[in-house]
Amino acid sequence: MAAFNLFGKIAIMASESTMNASGLIENYYFHIISVLLHLSDEKEAVRSACHQTLENISIIIKAPDLK
Repeated sequence: MAAFNLFGKIAIMASESTMNASGLIENYYFHIISVLLHLSDEKEAVRSACHQTLENISIIIKAPDLK
């Protein structure tokens, strides 16, 4: 769960900075399947963390439909 939270927080920091996030975006595309699969985890905390992470990722990959 902590990894998903961190993953989402990095997206927020990247979206607020002026740095080139191309490597980060590539990493998000690589790991998005794992986040999606954990949306149906048996633990509510994991599902919630993944949902929040997807919202945060949607900003940086310019995919507002993920929200």
